[in-house]
Amino acid sequence: MWHSRPSAVHDLERALARVCRIAPPAASRLSRSPQQGKKPDLAITSPCIVNLHSPHLTLALLLLVVCTSACVRRDGRNSDCTWPGEAGAVALDPSQPAASRHLSADTEYAEELADRFTNVHYGPHSGYVGPPIAGRERHGCMVILFQKIAETHGVSTDQVIAAFGHNRLPVDLAEILSFALVFALLATLGIARIWSRYPPGEEQAAGLLMIALGALAFGVAAVMMGPMWSATAENIRIGTGHLGPRALRLPMERYSKLVFAAGVISFLALAWLRRPRQRRESEHPG
Repeated sequence: MWHSRPSAVHDLERALARVCRIAPPAASRLSRSPQQGKKPDLAITSPCIVNLHSPHLTLALLLLVVCTSACVRRDGRNSDCTWPGEAGAVALDPSQPAASRHLSADTEYAEELADRFTNVHYGPHSGYVGPPIAGRERHGCMVILFQKIAETHGVSTDQVIAAFGHNRLPVDLAEILSFALVFALLATLGIARIWSRYPPGEEQAAGLLMIALGALAFGVAAVMMGPMWSATAENIRIGTGHLGPRALRLPMERYSKLVFAAGVISFLALAWLRRPRQRRESEHPG
């Protein structure tokens, strides 16, 4: 499974190239100046403003592939709140890391089955009965499925419940870091435009004001786009178009204040690091 990931990243890059009308890596229009040995300039040919040669973008795509690779089980899905069984099921010891991860994956699969059951029988397209009843039925279905998981693996229902929502650290980190890398790339492009329009030493006050406003704007953008990024990755990983209450458990949804603060601080830090050389020289004359 893992050996196919580099090609998956390549396919994602080519898909992005088609959407944004940017030449993919194999046919890039980036050029290097042999006289001055400068790095190639960004080939911006559409509003997407993305350089597919950027290592940050490639790493972000790779992390997104990693977080979506831990896919939730696809076979046996149904809307009848029925546990489909598990081929080769064995008794598990929840104290063992591998067994704990297995139980966590089973509970995540059970939640998807419960969500499908609720949407079909108590959702808007089935004579909507309202959140209280639908929520109660969803919870009841999960209880039934958790009991089946416990019977399948020879553990108690409490041990199954204890595994619910755990062992998500790699997935959460991949989703957050991939978003952070894309955020940093876009912030760097915005900062470069600000410094080119308001260079330090000439329009320093205006430049600093624009940097401050840009930091606030990117902080708000992080709060708005971060949860959407995670939700999209989760939809792909789980194989659903409806996360329901699961979306509220995503870190970037739960900790919006921290996301805003991280967005502002990251923008300001990048702005400091990307200051034009002229300013640094003016700070140390002679």
